[in-house]
Amino acid sequence: MSKLYKQPVEVRLDGEDLVLFQWRGRWLQVASCERVFVKRDYYDHYSNLPTFRVKARSGGLYDLVKDKAGWVLERVWD
Repeated sequence: MSKLYKQPVEVRLDGEDLVLFQWRGRWLQVASCERVFVKRDYYDHYSNLPTFRVKARSGGLYDLVKDKAGWVLERVWD
């Protein structure tokens, strides 16, 4: 199960690798990250944007989307 957020987040990269992201005032360190294909609604603004499934070291699974304006936390998995 997951919760949809679509909130902007700040991301820190090491080269092309995601290493940290800030959400709800906390910096979360990335344990692993993989690019995923997410089927979305045809009319969804995020339909053709790169999506990364990120596991945080402190726990939690997050979908981050890179759009023209920056990074968006799209979804948090339970």
